[in-house]
Amino acid sequence: MLGVGSRRLTWPFGSALTMSVLLEKPTEGGDLVCVMENSRLLTFETLRRGDAVVFPSEKRHGVTPRGEGAVGRRRSIVVELWEGGVTKKNRHE
Repeated sequence: MLGVGSRRLTWPFGSALTMSVLLEKPTEGGDLVCVMENSRLLTFETLRRGDAVVFPSEKRHGVTPRGEGAVGRRRSIVVELWEGGVTKKNRHE
């Protein structure tokens, strides 16, 4: 399994697109990483609060390890978009 530092990269099954929105960036580490062609790692080091990255869900992805003594947390919202039929459930009923 591919990994970044001591962390494993995830590989969602079934979703078409993944969107990661950065809510709070730590002072060290926690950068989003995607595995591109030829196993090249693409690291998003310059993301700021509110920035979003949308990528095909088939790409392995994860975050870089945090250093010892790193201050703050990495907070993000991750949304997976799926292909398929329209849901018939009304969540307001």
